[in-house]
Amino acid sequence: MQAVAISFLLTTATINKKHNIPERYLEQVLATLRRGGLVRSHRGARGGFVLAREPHEITLLEVIMLMDGERKQRGSEIAPTVDREIIYKIWQENNVRSQQFLDAITLEDVRQQKDALKQVDLMYYI
Repeated sequence: MQAVAISFLLTTATINKKHNIPERYLEQVLATLRRGGLVRSHRGARGGFVLAREPHEITLLEVIMLMDGERKQRGSEIAPTVDREIIYKIWQENNVRSQQFLDAITLEDVRQQKDALKQVDLMYYI
């Protein structure tokens, strides 16, 4: 695994300015990402946050699962029926497919899509 360059440290103020995310909320998000091992923090005058792994190694599923937490399956007090069982199985399959889809997309993929859209915007306005 390659070391992530420390020169890419971002402060909460920089992220807030670029994306207009309230700093208190941003601090909570970054703390969750840090505890989950997706970002590292560095203290001091030149401190900030950096990805703990390369962008192509972090999937959207990891980020979403970390931010949403583990979803607990709810028990139902309603008597099971064939219709409910069918709906439950469809819902479960949907969840599996959604997770597979998100697990196949990395932060690098998102960055590349963003860069591609920027290029389209530049070409459109020229």
